[in-house]
Amino acid sequence: MTQFSPDHLAALHVVQQKLGHCVLRLQAYELGLKAILSQHDVVFTNKGPEPVQRLKGSTLGTLVRQLFGSLLTTEARLEQADSEDKKGVAGGAGPGVRVRTQIELPEEEFVRLKSELEAFRRLRNDLIHHFRERHDLGSHEGWQSAEAALIAGA
Repeated sequence: MTQFSPDHLAALHVVQQKLGHCVLRLQAYELGLKAILSQHDVVFTNKGPEPVQRLKGSTLGTLVRQLFGSLLTTEARLEQADSEDKKGVAGGAGPGVRVRTQIELPEEEFVRLKSELEAFRRLRNDLIHHFRERHDLGSHEGWQSAEAALIAGA
């Protein structure tokens, strides 16, 4: 096992703290998206309220696709969705009421926001799945690049 100097261990501790902080923030964003998406489209039947979308176990990529597929929209997409929304309110479970909230954005704002959230998703995947392979935490240069990447991503 490699022995690290006290300075190296202190630097690793800083990197671990920053990585942990980033992961906790990412999880908070994911939980926030799930909370918003689970309540923006709800069907009320004789069995009670039921969210239209099931989100348990959804990845950030799935959440982002659902966000732009149902909550955030443009005028053109809203008109298309309205013309395609022909199925029964309660999905065949009897009488019911459907309450759906959508936010209409100008096309350029929709595209910009979608691009930014896709970049956010890629950053999250890089931090969670590829951080250790991109940064050699056993070297001075590795933990410096790791810390710089975490600062840039924060």
